Amino acid sequence: CGGRMGADGAGLTRLFAPPVPDGIALPAEIAVTDTDTLHHARTVMRLRTGDAVVAVDPVGMRAYRATLLALERNRLDLRLDAALASPTDPMPAVTLVAAVLKEQRWDW
Repeated sequence: CGGRMGADGAGLTRLFAPPVPDGIALPAEIAVTDTDTLHHARTVMRLRTGDAVVAVDPVGMRAYRATLLALERNRLDLRLDAALASPTDPMPAVTLVAAVLKEQRWDW
């Protein structure tokens, strides 16, 4: 689960992490206790111990390549393996196309 791990964390499941202190030495272990994140990891994404994920610190605007160490009922343990350059994915190119309908189709 989680997909292939690129150097930038592309293709990995993203999880919100609690705020990570500045200057933390990696690798480091953190615990996630947020019930929404636990539900997402366990039930929605069906993550298992050993899966690679991207832990996103929304407060510090940082992302880390991480490994899931344990997934318990009220706690998820992650090992932050490496800091990633950016927590956000590049914006995809989007093309909007509208079909032109015949005049009688507008009058329904």
